Amino acid sequence: MALIRILNELSTAPDWSEARAVAAESRDAVFYRGYELRSAFQPILGITQGRVLGYEALLRPRDSQGRELPPLALFDMARGFNELGELNRLATGVHLASFRQQAPSNCWLFLNLNVAALYEFASHPGGLKAEVARHGLWPPRVVIEVMESDIAEDDAVSGLLRDYRRAGFMIAIDDFGAGFSNLSRIFALKPEIVKFDRELMMKRLSNPAMTHLFRHLAASLHEVGAMVLAEGVETLNDAEAAMDAGFNMLQGYWLARPNVTTKVEHLPERIRALREAHHIAASNSEFEVSYFKSYAEEVMARAASVYFTADDFDAAAQNILDLPWARRFWVADDKGMELRSRESPIEAFDAELLGKFAPMAPGPENCCIHRVYFREAIKRPNQVSFTGPFISTQDGARVFVIACGVVRSEKTLVLCGALMLPDTFDL
Repeated sequence: MALIRILNELSTAPDWSEARAVAAESRDAVFYRGYELRSAFQPILGITQGRVLGYEALLRPRDSQGRELPPLALFDMARGFNELGELNRLATGVHLASFRQQAPSNCWLFLNLNVAALYEFASHPGGLKAEVARHGLWPPRVVIEVMESDIAEDDAVSGLLRDYRRAGFMIAIDDFGAGFSNLSRIFALKPEIVKFDRELMMKRLSNPAMTHLFRHLAASLHEVGAMVLAEGVETLNDAEAAMDAGFNMLQGYWLARPNVTTKVEHLPERIRALREAHHIAASNSEFEVSYFKSYAEEVMARAASVYFTADDFDAAAQNILDLPWARRFWVADDKGMELRSRESPIEAFDAELLGKFAPMAPGPENCCIHRVYFREAIKRPNQVSFTGPFISTQDGARVFVIACGVVRSEKTLVLCGALMLPDTFDL
């Protein structure tokens, strides 16, 4: 009780350095302005590994009656930049002590550090590295988690983060996609982990057409050496969407709520449910797309046969344009220059979009030599290729292109058809 009384007195003392020194002795709990500060931990699941890879440390302040205070409200109490840095330093000490006492084996500890905390640790001899060592941990097991907005607003922070990386710490960018997203900044910083904002995840779930965007974003981040984490995962559907997009890790209430202990219940059941759901969804999607592709490729093969044997462009085109999803059919020479084309009936198009994309309407100088479908058809004549998605230059629709090279009079001509693929399908 004497220690609690002393800490309570020090929590309002003007000499903040003394408060910090005494509070550090209490290890897994400290006091600040009458609030007891303890840690809670939320697990982070490795999708491939099927186990917990780390824990994000979260502060849980309580008053003398045991009532919780939102962490942001606590940080709002700090008087100025320096005290904010000191408060972060205290919170970090609590997290390190609590984590070390529970000693999860071979896991990362994710620490949220704002700009003030980064400068605070950098201004002390040894800084964060010494603090981590004092608690029996080492930098490669600690992930410094920084809001993307902090990097956007202060260029010097990027330099600080590079210093922390040189000291052995890992770097995670939090809330990617929350409004400050800049891929060039991420590529320059090269964080080990990028955490996707919950709102960005929700947009992907509400708009199936964003599936490709998510996959490409994840793939781009993987190319620069970053792992991708989906935070705010609240349902099995959220988890399956992240898994489908190629994410590495998951975090959210669906796995576990933050808790004072690092033990995670029901994890095997969650992993099993996720893998089963993904297997079923992938199997259904593959069947639908496979059927769609097979049917479209069969129709294109018939069109190519008609064109090759009868030299009848209109008859070949009709095979494609009779498909309910068809937008356009054309033939190009071996240099990619379009020779002839036919479009679907005008009523098949959105009039407003037609007006917007009118400047891009196909013309006599159309050339598709740079397109993947053209190169594939030239490379493998008499074989139907299926590529995309592309943006239709007619009306901005999301289309896929079937193409087939036909050799006539020792010249290769390429037949092409643009088809709209339903948003529920994905390739």
